[in-house]
Amino acid sequence: MGDGPPRFLATVHLTPPLGGDPVGVDAVWAGFSPRGLAPGQRYCAAGEPVWADPPDASGPIVNAVRGKILFILRGNVDWITKAEHAEEAGAAGVIFVNSEDALDPMPVSGGNEQARIPCVMVGKNALSDKRLTHKNFGRGAVPGHANPDGPSFCTITCATMGEAGFIDVRSLVDGLDGHFADPDFPPNDHSLYVDPDEPMPAFNGRQIIWKWPEELVKYPQLFVDDENEVGDGAEANDIIQGSLGDCFLLSSAAILASAKGQDLIKKLFSCSGKFFAKGLLCIRFFKKGRWMDIVIDALVPCLEGRTPSFVRMKDPTEFWMIFLEKAYAKVHAHARTHERARARTPRRGCMHAYIHTYIQT
Repeated sequence: MGDGPPRFLATVHLTPPLGGDPVGVDAVWAGFSPRGLAPGQRYCAAGEPVWADPPDASGPIVNAVRGKILFILRGNVDWITKAEHAEEAGAAGVIFVNSEDALDPMPVSGGNEQARIPCVMVGKNALSDKRLTHKNFGRGAVPGHANPDGPSFCTITCATMGEAGFIDVRSLVDGLDGHFADPDFPPNDHSLYVDPDEPMPAFNGRQIIWKWPEELVKYPQLFVDDENEVGDGAEANDIIQGSLGDCFLLSSAAILASAKGQDLIKKLFSCSGKFFAKGLLCIRFFKKGRWMDIVIDALVPCLEGRTPSFVRMKDPTEFWMIFLEKAYAKVHAHARTHERARARTPRRGCMHAYIHTYIQT
């Protein structure tokens, strides 16, 4: 977007030193770095994080880093030389720490050379999260050693949330033999509830089983066109509210679906088609003053594995609202918490801003 090298976004997940859920840190891919997931792998790289010695990788790495994720200060040495030193030492991946808080676009290439391990960059302030360390990760750290106050495990993967147009969706599915599995919104109770020990009373103890659309119906589709209607296949009366109190979201979507001939709902789905066949969808929302791409997998939480647990469609072969609701839940961390999203962000978030942008103009 704009001039200069492209910015393909990545996510670094760091496990706090005392355990707990990994903390996500925004990153940007080096243009000379491979971005795709290995077949059957969830991460592009994973391992124990350790600082390089020398810290800017200006010379050969002298500490034991084989199979680990190497943190390297930006310094004055060119990027590809740093990456080569990390490769020669056996590192599983590289995280460059910028000299500024900003995430600059990384070089598109390293001249005639390409790195063989994943390489990303994070901003200087990205590792100061108090959940990760009692002091800034790296401040006072001994080069070549893991900081005892720092994260205990690290993963690098392609981003699944980020600025519109910067999510490298193809990297998430290239080489996959089966379905895409979203590492940031997995099919478990942590994605459904604020407290997994307190499920929704409406389920009455019934089991939630996550299913792929083709396990629910023979020919699943995002949109089913009604030959008697003029539109993009999304109709206001497609939607049947489920167990969540999210009528504010469903009614907003219904308004968009009622705008005939404008394809407003389809414009939210920035990729589908062959990606949907791989179990991946990328849905565009307007949040906090900017457009965001939200990547989700196509797994649907179902009561006893038979019918969708939350919103349902009049035509069971149609799924667009089911995935809009799931993506909105991911933005707000859990399916249950997005019931209260409107109270926290009235008239400014996601579908409400989308309606203002496209209906009022």
